[in-house]
Amino acid sequence: MRNQFSRYLLVIILFAALTHIAGGEPINSGPQSPLRNDSVGILKLLRNADSILRKGEHQKSLNLADSAFHLLSKLGNKRLELRSLQMSGISASSSGDFSKALDFHYKSLQIAEELRDTSSMITVLNDLGVVFYTKSTYPKALEFLLRGFRLATSVKDTSLMMTTLHSLGLVEMQKGDTAQSLNYFHTAYRYGLILDDKRTLALLNNALGNYYMSINDVEYALSEYTQALTRFTEVNDIVGVSRVYNNIGLLYSQMGAFSKSRKSLGESLRLKLEINDQRGLCSIYHSMGVLYQRMGDYTKSIEWGTKSYFKSRQIGALRTAELAATLLSESYEKKGDLAGAMTYLKVARNLHDSIFSNENSRQMVESELIWNQEVKQIEKRVEQEKNKIIDKEHNNQLVMVRNFFVALSLLIFLLTTFMVLYYRRKIKAAKILESQYSEIEKQKEEIAAQRDEIEDQRNALADLAWELQQKNEVTTTHRDELWTQRDVLSTQKKEITDSIEYAKRIQAAALPNQEVFTQIFPDSFIVYKPKSIVGGDFYWVAKIGKYKVLAVGDCTGHGVPGGFMSMLGIALLNEVVKREEVRTASQVLDELRDYLISSLQPSHDETDPSDGMDLVVAIIDEELNSMQYASANMPFYLIRNDEGGIPRLKDFLPDRMPIGNYQIMRPFTNNTIDLLPGDIFYFFSDGFPDQFGGSEEKKLCPGRFKQMLLSFHDRPIILQGDLLSDSFMRWKGDKIQIDDVLVVGIQI
Repeated sequence: MRNQFSRYLLVIILFAALTHIAGGEPINSGPQSPLRNDSVGILKLLRNADSILRKGEHQKSLNLADSAFHLLSKLGNKRLELRSLQMSGISASSSGDFSKALDFHYKSLQIAEELRDTSSMITVLNDLGVVFYTKSTYPKALEFLLRGFRLATSVKDTSLMMTTLHSLGLVEMQKGDTAQSLNYFHTAYRYGLILDDKRTLALLNNALGNYYMSINDVEYALSEYTQALTRFTEVNDIVGVSRVYNNIGLLYSQMGAFSKSRKSLGESLRLKLEINDQRGLCSIYHSMGVLYQRMGDYTKSIEWGTKSYFKSRQIGALRTAELAATLLSESYEKKGDLAGAMTYLKVARNLHDSIFSNENSRQMVESELIWNQEVKQIEKRVEQEKNKIIDKEHNNQLVMVRNFFVALSLLIFLLTTFMVLYYRRKIKAAKILESQYSEIEKQKEEIAAQRDEIEDQRNALADLAWELQQKNEVTTTHRDELWTQRDVLSTQKKEITDSIEYAKRIQAAALPNQEVFTQIFPDSFIVYKPKSIVGGDFYWVAKIGKYKVLAVGDCTGHGVPGGFMSMLGIALLNEVVKREEVRTASQVLDELRDYLISSLQPSHDETDPSDGMDLVVAIIDEELNSMQYASANMPFYLIRNDEGGIPRLKDFLPDRMPIGNYQIMRPFTNNTIDLLPGDIFYFFSDGFPDQFGGSEEKKLCPGRFKQMLLSFHDRPIILQGDLLSDSFMRWKGDKIQIDDVLVVGIQI
C-alpha cells in the first residue's frame, strides 16, 4: 500500500514540474534564434518523458530527461536545467533508484536556490520529501515537506500547498498519527475543490479510501474509492484507474466479497499489463495472493505471491518483495509446508534488515552531527557562565555552612518528633490489641451458636431432599409427555414451513423478474427484504404503448396473510391496467379499490380497514416527458438539482385513505409532474424508516432515511441499491426486522 501512495505522490509532483516547464520561458515575437529553437526541442523531450512516465516506462523516461540535461549543459540555461533535473529525479524515483533520485533532487534544489525561484524550491522540497517517504525515512520526509509547506504558505501558492499537504498526510498516516493525517487530507481536499483539480482530488479520494479501509470502515472507503475512480476516468489517468481497482479489490477481499474482489483485481491486472506498469505488477500480484489466501486457496496464493516476489526482486522493489515473502511464509504455513514457511520467513526478515539497517546507520550519523552542534553551543554557554560561578563560589561556601547548621537543627527536631510519635503509637497499639482480644472471645461464642443452628438446618435439608426425590419422579413423567408433544409440534412446523416455502416460489413467480423490470426501467434498483419467508410488500411494472407504468404496494400485515394480499393486488393490477388500458393513475386506484372490496366480500361493517393495502401508481409519458401519479397512504421522494446545482429532496404526500374499506371513500387525486433529466424517484414501504436499530435502538425515521438517500444519490443508480441495503443491515444490527422492506429507485 505504501508503494502505491508513493506513485500517487510522484504523479502529482510530475504535473507540478510540467506546469513550470510549460510556463518557464516566455515566447518572443519575430524570428527565433537557434538557442530558442534548442529550448523548444528540449521542452518537447521533457514532455515526451512525462508521457512515457505515465505509461510506466520509467527507464526510458529517465533516459530522455538525461538527454535533455546534456543538451542544456551546452546552452547554459539554468532554468531549463532545473526542470530536466526535476524530471530525472522523478523518473529515477519511479524506477526505484532512490540514490540517483536524491542526487538529482539535491542538484535541483541548489539551482532553484541560486535562481531564487521559490515555486521550484517548493516543488523540489516536495520531491525530496516523497523520496524519503518512499524510503520510510519519515523524519527527513517531514523535514523537507514542512519546509516546502512553509514556503508555499509564505507565497500563498494554493496549488503547491495542496500538493504538499497531501504528501504530509501520507507521511503522518505511516507514522500512525491518523488525526493529523486526516487534517492534512481534508485541508488539501478543500484546496482541490477551490482549484477544481480533478487529478489531485482523485489522489486524495484514494488516500482517504486507504485510510478508511485500514480502520475497516467499509462504507466510507468504498465511497472514496468510487469518487477516485470517477475522477481518474474523467482525466484519462489509466495508472490511477488501475490502482483504484487494486484497492477496491483488496477492500472486497477484506469484506469477504471474493467474487467482486476477483473482478476488480482482474481489471487492475489487465490495465497494468496494458501500460507495462512494472512496479504496479508487483503490487497487483501481491494483492491477488492476499485474495486467494483469504479464500483459503493457498496453492494459488503461493503462485501469485511467487510472481510478486521475483518481479519485485527483479526491479529492486525491496519493500514489496518483503511483503510477498511474508505472504508466502504465511501461505506455506497454512498449507502445512513448514520448510517453505521457514525459508520465506528468513527471506522476509533478511529483506527487512536490508531495507532498514542502512537507514538506521544514516539516522545515527545525522543524530551524532546534530548532537555535536549542540555540544559546541553548550560549551560556549558553559564558558560564559564559568566566570559567574567563580564569583559566586565564596558566597556559596558561606551559604553551605549556614545550610549545614539549619539542616542539623531540623534533624534534631525531626528525631525528637519521631520519638514522641512512636511512643504514642505503641500505647495506642496496646489498647487496640486488648480490644481485639475481647472481640475474638465474643466471636467464639457466636460461632458455637451458629454451629448448632447449622446442624439443625442440615437435618431439615435431609428431609427436604427426600421430598424433592419424590417430586422428581413425577417431573420425569411430565417431561416424557412434553418430549412427545415436542416431536408432534416439530413435524407440524416442518409441514407448515414447507407450505410457506412453496408459497414463496409462487409469489416470486408473480412478481416481475429483474430482466423484465430493467427492460422497462434500465436505470433502476430494487431493495426487497420480506420480514418472513413471504411478504406483503410488492412491486409491479408494465409497458403499454407510450406509457411506462410502475406500482409499489404495502399490504395489510406480513408473512402468509400479507403474501396472499400482495398476490391479489398483482392480479387485480393486471386486470385493471391491461384490460382497461392506461387512462389516469387515479382511475387505476379507484377501480382497484372497487375490485378489491368486491373480491374480499367484506363484513357489514363498511368502515373495517383490516383488509387492504397502501399503494402508489406512477405513469410515465415518454412523449410528453411527464409523470402522473396517484397514491393511497404511500408517500415517495424526488431528488433533483436546483438552479445552482445543489441536490434537493422533495416529498410527495399521498391521499390519506387506503385501497380497501375506510371511513372516507372519495375518488383518489390525480397529479402530474414535469420530468427533467437526472431526476431520481424513490418509492418505498414503511418497513425501512420504521426499523429499530442504531446505538440507541430507536426507529430509523424518515429524516435519517432522507439523509441516506441524499448521501447516495450521486452514485450510479445500480450501486445505490447495494449501498442502501448495506446501510439498512448495519442500522438493524442484531435487532429483529419488524416489517417487510421494499425500496424502488428509478432515474430519468
